[in-house]
Amino acid sequence: MRASQTRQLESLETYYRELLLSALQKCAAGRWGLFAHNEPASTQLSPVLRSRLLDPAVQELLVLGSKIEGLRCRFGLEPFRLHERLLRMRSCHDSNSPGEPKLAQRWLDELGQTRMREVEKQELVASWIALYHAGGDSAARDANFWAYEKLENLRRKSPDECWELIHAIRQADASDTILANLAAGPVEDMLVDHGHRYIDEVERLARTDAQFRKMLGAVLKNDIADDVWSRVQRVAGPSF
Repeated sequence: MRASQTRQLESLETYYRELLLSALQKCAAGRWGLFAHNEPASTQLSPVLRSRLLDPAVQELLVLGSKIEGLRCRFGLEPFRLHERLLRMRSCHDSNSPGEPKLAQRWLDELGQTRMREVEKQELVASWIALYHAGGDSAARDANFWAYEKLENLRRKSPDECWELIHAIRQADASDTILANLAAGPVEDMLVDHGHRYIDEVERLARTDAQFRKMLGAVLKNDIADDVWSRVQRVAGPSF
């Protein structure tokens, strides 16, 4: 990846973050459309009323996100997590989902804590890795066990963050020990609890990421839904 390509991508991603922040602020204030909750009904509105109620910047955000994803794919980089999350939130909602303003405010609250959370995430990644390299009943294991508990808690309460941390852990340490423990622990548990939500991303990653495919090979079915498990098996590498 050339320096000019890096600068281009960084510029686009910076602009995307600015657009997303603006869209979230408008959505939290009552402007709908960011999360596509009323998409079918909105097509029946007049153009004037539609422009007043729905944020026209959302389409620009979607087009820009698609362009960034295309560049990242071409450069062999991981997907753009912000845009992935937006698309997932636009596609995964029902009558029981919180309203768009509430979802936007939650995301804004998270972004307000990003700097602190990044430090915490780095500490969790390092401690989770140290935990599984430590010997049984060792002082190091006891000192780092909090990372296991924290990741478990995130799996239940904030699966998107848990999913991001799983990738951060495997990128920081791709040893068989870490990949096997990720597979048998948080990856398997995520597929049990949230398999239908993440299976499309699992398939896409497995097609291009040999390390991810290898890790999937160590996942066991247990309570994973049959249809999700069938799709996992089709893309997983051999067990190790």
